[in-house]
Amino acid sequence: MEAGVKGSEIAACAALPATDGHVQKSIDLGNSAEVTSTPTFFINGRKVGNLSGIPDNVMSEILDFHAKEDK
Repeated sequence: MEAGVKGSEIAACAALPATDGHVQKSIDLGNSAEVTSTPTFFINGRKVGNLSGIPDNVMSEILDFHAKEDK
């Protein structure tokens, strides 16, 4: 199975100075939000970590519930 991306293209992109800046900006954002693991979700401004064991359908129900709560 192929994703359609060549390893050499990924390596060339990773070597660009702009890529390093984008990655560092993401790291800084994660640090400022106190993200310590992935996945980490924020629901209505509240950090919810370590949801990796929750089935997708249950996660969808949780997100739907909180989306309706804001209305």
